[in-house]
Amino acid sequence: MIEVGKSGGSVAWIAVEDPNHPWPKLPGKNASAGPFYFVWQYPERSRVSSEQWPYMLERLTAVQSPEFRWPQLKVDAALPEDAPARRGEEVFVTQCLPCHRLSGGGGSEIGPDLGQPMAATDYLTEPGIRALVRDPKSVRTWPQQQMPAFPLIVLADTDLDALIAYLRQIASQPGR
Repeated sequence: MIEVGKSGGSVAWIAVEDPNHPWPKLPGKNASAGPFYFVWQYPERSRVSSEQWPYMLERLTAVQSPEFRWPQLKVDAALPEDAPARRGEEVFVTQCLPCHRLSGGGGSEIGPDLGQPMAATDYLTEPGIRALVRDPKSVRTWPQQQMPAFPLIVLADTDLDALIAYLRQIASQPGR
């Protein structure tokens, strides 16, 4: 979750391609980054990762944040502010929610729900989760596999630790 406009945080911009003066084609593609491209000023201030620079957007829609749309994604409110699971929630929303649901929360249908019918932490060991995140094909392959690898440059070990803490915390909450 990125707090856009937060004092001292990253600033989001929408670049709009002029149809009369198209942008150059992207390397290795037969299209430009347009018609819309999401650009960040000071991305490091809010930990904006490369996945949050979408291009070739055709439509933009404002929606409520994931925490309001899907309350089951929220960590236990009693957790301390510095609990790793809180950072893990941010990591999940940024890196995992675009493709996965969690206990029914989320809008994607690309990857499996990581909370139903049972929590991912119930059937995957911590080393298994780490291997799956770092190199999915090292754990399992199938014809329509789409999950990319998340190397250290994309997902730091501390963020992966936090993600695992989050998945464990969500799995342990009553009613999940």
